Amino acid sequence: MSTVKTSRQHRQVRDAATLNAADTLLPETHNVQPVVVEPLNLSFSTATADTLSLSSLYAAGQTADTALPTATLYSASGLVSPVGIAAESTLSSAPAVSHTAVAATDASHGVVHAATVNTAASLTMDAVSGDNAVSYQEGIYGLVFTGHASGLAADTPLSVTLGGKHFDSFVNADGSWHVSLNDQQLATLSDGVYSAVVTATSASGQLVSASSNVTLITHLASIPNVTFDNVTSDNVINIAESQQGLVLTGHLSTHSAPGQSLTIASAGGLDSMKEYAATIHSDGSWSVAIPAADMANFIDGDEHRLVATTSDAAGNHNQVSFEFSTQLQLPEVYYELDIGGDLTLSHQEAQHDLSFYIDGVQSIDINGKSYTPTDGMVTVPSADLLALPDGPVNATVHQADSYGNSATQTLSNFFTAATHGTQAAHTLSAADLGLQHTDSSHAALMGDAQHSGDTSYYQPVSSTLADLLTEQHIQATLI
Repeated sequence: MSTVKTSRQHRQVRDAATLNAADTLLPETHNVQPVVVEPLNLSFSTATADTLSLSSLYAAGQTADTALPTATLYSASGLVSPVGIAAESTLSSAPAVSHTAVAATDASHGVVHAATVNTAASLTMDAVSGDNAVSYQEGIYGLVFTGHASGLAADTPLSVTLGGKHFDSFVNADGSWHVSLNDQQLATLSDGVYSAVVTATSASGQLVSASSNVTLITHLASIPNVTFDNVTSDNVINIAESQQGLVLTGHLSTHSAPGQSLTIASAGGLDSMKEYAATIHSDGSWSVAIPAADMANFIDGDEHRLVATTSDAAGNHNQVSFEFSTQLQLPEVYYELDIGGDLTLSHQEAQHDLSFYIDGVQSIDINGKSYTPTDGMVTVPSADLLALPDGPVNATVHQADSYGNSATQTLSNFFTAATHGTQAAHTLSAADLGLQHTDSSHAALMGDAQHSGDTSYYQPVSSTLADLLTEQHIQATLI
């Protein structure tokens, strides 16, 4: 605000006016000794460099003085510079408001013009906690709003409004200001985003304000705890599950904080540094999908642990871990089979049941029949052994475990069956056998010949008939 006063030697005339930025002191006309007065223009800017200027002169011999120590006046271009007008400079900092900025007189000192200039008041507000967000840890010590005032006198009252509550303070001598909330006052404000507004009124009645959005997440209850559901029905990833995508799920104890987010990472896999952003649903549940292509690395390693990390707009963090297991292979098949060194089952051995030990299988199939181990032991009845065709015998084993893994594999050449000889019906004479028979030169031997694999069945020998039959394993009836 500016006050202008005019006076003359022959008659005292006083007029009062209010001048603000860029206002002009206009000429006055009086009946007694009229004086023509050129306009005196005072300009003011709220920019960082503020200038008061005298844009025109009254007449030769006019003078102009400045009362502000940091302000000067300069004349308009092309006009005669009056005595006492300094070079152009700027008003960078006024010590206070309502200062007499200009006093101008004419050459005869018959007219005096005095202008009082008010610089425009303003307020600024600094960012709270550096980012306009207050976390639980930061809020333990309360909250402080700070800023700067321009054009406001020292001790000017001001107030910060936050969440409908008012917190008062004043302007310091250096123009700074601060408003403090202790931890108890801060605790009365619910977590959320607020518009903080600081207001003050200058001596001239100007209402000034500044505002900023502030995020408050200062209550411990707003920091969620994370729970995990089992990664599978039994919390064990089996072979089949490891080869397909996996959906992890869980729940947040709270999810109302601004900017709430959740990431999941594997602490033990090769991708332990890779994080997956979870989707937080409206009911507080969360889910995240691990692609099938990532599963091998996600579950690799000896440690199988998931780490969930929550964060919010104020910088609060919380980590929770969860362990799971994997079962990615079936046990090896082990068996002990005692059929001699060559694993060949003879006709004589097939006359008895065959028992053997086998581990790592649910059942074993031999020649189309299935056998289930009891305490690892399997018994194949003699009848089933005698029914085996001669040659290599393959077995099919079926594996399964309690984690849902299953497999079928073939045990090639499990053993060899040789339970059937080559049979033939012959009528043999004594001469065919190279024997001398005292009863008849036409004596003949009839019967079935059976051998145990020898390729030379009937070789003439110089021996008794009993020796021959025994050596060649022949069962015969002599006729």
